[in-house]
Amino acid sequence: MVVESPSIQYREATSADVAAMAQCRLTDPAAHLADPRMSAYFDGLHHPKEALLPRTGYVALIGDTMAGYIAGHRTRRYGYDGEVQYLFVAANYRRRGIASALLRLLAEWFQNQGIARVCVNVDIESPAALPFYTSHGASALTRHWWVWEDIGKVMAVEDPPIELVWPSAEYLPRYVRALELGWSPDNLRPEASLEHLARINENADRFLAQQIDRDAKGPPITLPGGAVVPRLPGYSLWIWDGDFCGAIGFRWQRGTTELPPYCLGHIGYSVVPWKRNRGYATRALQLLLPHARAEGLAYVELTTDADNLASRRVIEANGGEVVERFYKPAEYGGAESLRYRITLSRKDISVTPARPLAWG
Repeated sequence: MVVESPSIQYREATSADVAAMAQCRLTDPAAHLADPRMSAYFDGLHHPKEALLPRTGYVALIGDTMAGYIAGHRTRRYGYDGEVQYLFVAANYRRRGIASALLRLLAEWFQNQGIARVCVNVDIESPAALPFYTSHGASALTRHWWVWEDIGKVMAVEDPPIELVWPSAEYLPRYVRALELGWSPDNLRPEASLEHLARINENADRFLAQQIDRDAKGPPITLPGGAVVPRLPGYSLWIWDGDFCGAIGFRWQRGTTELPPYCLGHIGYSVVPWKRNRGYATRALQLLLPHARAEGLAYVELTTDADNLASRRVIEANGGEVVERFYKPAEYGGAESLRYRITLSRKDISVTPARPLAWG
């Protein structure tokens, strides 16, 4: 089967394509070298764990250049019936929809084989892998293995619109699942994931109540350097697109837009790794700004490391302007940082109030 696009040709792969696949991988210095068993795999002589015959693959060609490839097979792994074995796109041909087109071709093959339930081993260190697979309908089975219950859904997957939801028992199971998969609500403290799991296990209702603390009733805050300071009014909202996507927090000081010196910004956010690079943080910040205005603030400030280009783009896309370049205190890492200010619109804003929860 050969499929044409305006400049890209897709066809079935054979072991004769393996040398070009290996060269394709060399376009990305961060990628591992090609699997030396690829030829044997395509010839049916190498069998990954629990793999079955038949198997297939597809390549994307731009002229005579290998732009990308995919392969998959029947399997028994984790009780699923199909597995994506390889998927790679050359660095200089990414963001052209090639990976999506290859995945759709493989999905069609799986469907023709009568296979719906498919698994894939995801490199969670890759900045693009998790966003790609989740945007195409895969969900986590384990930390490294992601699955489709119906691979046919990759044929027409669109990112659903996100919303900010108040933490509640309705959403808590998916929050817990994100923590279990290694996501941390604190970008500077990976251990926060284990701390939150412990607090939820101890008293889930109290944990939820503590996410909404508009009157600063919670205990004082211990800073990284050991100093104990008063808690500020604030709350956390969860980013939701039908599943948990991350959290965005907002804190302020009564009667003023200014923050105390120990507080680096009004807003902080953390998106789960498998939904990054999809505009979720940008949209979440946009959705939070009306809440800040509703508290009477004229502006909000956010800080980020000077070399964190992704975070800078999020803030700048929401109208942030740099007002200060500084170095964080040593207890916060000492990095060169930027302080952004977003001036809030003065038009009337309506926001959904938090559900009342008892501290208990």
